[in-house]
Amino acid sequence: MRNGLFKQLLEIQLNAFHNFEILIPVLDNPFATSFFNELGAREPEEVDLSRVALHRLELDRAVLEAIGFTDPKERDEVLLELYRELIDLVKFRLEKAKNVESRSRSKKRVNLEVLADKVEKRLEIEVERSTRFLRHLKQKVAEITPDEKMQKKILSILWKRFFDEDRVPAEKQLEKLF
Repeated sequence: MRNGLFKQLLEIQLNAFHNFEILIPVLDNPFATSFFNELGAREPEEVDLSRVALHRLELDRAVLEAIGFTDPKERDEVLLELYRELIDLVKFRLEKAKNVESRSRSKKRVNLEVLADKVEKRLEIEVERSTRFLRHLKQKVAEITPDEKMQKKILSILWKRFFDEDRVPAEKQLEKLF
């Protein structure tokens, strides 16, 4: 089914697109509801498909079916996981946005301590002074921000927190110690 759908999509000629109506949601539209209201939850643990807005649920199920999730039980499991991750992501982005303070119109300052706290909560292995831990820490920091300068600052904050050292050692230095 996937191959047929993609083949059909590719066959649509570009000039045919002007015949399609495209609906662009307006944020101040009185009919628009908030993300959390549509999912019926504010925390990932609260997600229950029975509380998700029916139009949202039907659309998402149809999309998953179109991309190959034919088993209804599997679709619902995927939706639960997806909704939980989305709530987590949206909450993180909202919190991150709150911590951005305007220094001037062109420059923004981020509260790095808050971002470091987020990284610390996402750690999946035990804190230890090792190459393995440093790589895991770098990966988790990279998930928070793509900015390399900010990554280095967050790494420094966390390394100081965990090991009371001002500088993050190079991986080769850690390998020599062990």
